[in-house]
Amino acid sequence: MKDSSGNNCCLLQTGNDPSDHAHVSKRTPMQTKAAEYANDPRYVTKHESDLSSKREVSTRNLRNSGDVRPLGGNK
Repeated sequence: MKDSSGNNCCLLQTGNDPSDHAHVSKRTPMQTKAAEYANDPRYVTKHESDLSSKREVSTRNLRNSGDVRPLGGNK
């Protein structure tokens, strides 16, 4: 690597300074995609999620009571 003392700008960094690596993202591609989906208004709903603890408890209690017919036609 050439010395940039005679130039008016430094084209290549040595990598010894932390600011040389500031452009590198710390996120994985999966984290980036998840953030895009979380911020996309097409995927935001006003309704309560299907994965609520209240609904899970209610469903579990109904299944354990035996009063609910199983799905799939099994008898």
